Amino acid sequence: TYDWTPPVTEYNVTFKPTNVNISGDAKANTGEDYTATLTAVTGYSLPTSVTVTVGGTTLAASAYTYSGGKVTIPKAKITGNIVITAVGVKNITEYDVTFNGTNVTSTGADKANDGADYVATMVPDAGYKVPSSVTVTMGGNPFADYTYADGVLTIKADKITGDIVITASTNEAADYNIEFDLVGVVKNKGNETSSHGQPYSSTLALAPSFIPPVEV
Repeated sequence: TYDWTPPVTEYNVTFKPTNVNISGDAKANTGEDYTATLTAVTGYSLPTSVTVTVGGTTLAASAYTYSGGKVTIPKAKITGNIVITAVGVKNITEYDVTFNGTNVTSTGADKANDGADYVATMVPDAGYKVPSSVTVTMGGNPFADYTYADGVLTIKADKITGDIVITASTNEAADYNIEFDLVGVVKNKGNETSSHGQPYSSTLALAPSFIPPVEV
């Protein structure tokens, strides 16, 4: 009796990790199952799935096992070079946001997290201008690594590391444009803007051959 043992063929194994480490032999062979182990890097968790290609063809998830950070490819499926791709999942941490406003409110949420930019728009109360600046603390410390333009505050996700306190104040009265629609009357005094809550006056002069209007 002759027991024939099929020859063992060896193939290369390539890892393509993103925010995760993959360890395992650099070679796989047709004589045994192949196993690689994933470990997450700081700030990330293991992915719920991985991608495995053999000989350039993507294997169905049912063709191998992935559990507890271990990828196992049955020897029967090892028919070419192997590529294992895995992407770690960022851990999201949520923080409280407190807004202190004087004559202004904020559209921003009361929570922020390090997985998304935090954006808040300053909305002045009636009769006030948008604040020219805001102050921000992060984790109880002064924080200046944000952008603020045209009343919109933006804090990038990777800068969010603690509870946020936003303080904004405006005491500057809003300005209003004043338009004149004149017939037979000319304006010779008076500004074309006026501040909220302030009295406004303008002097009108009759054009030649016109009598004073009954009302304006």
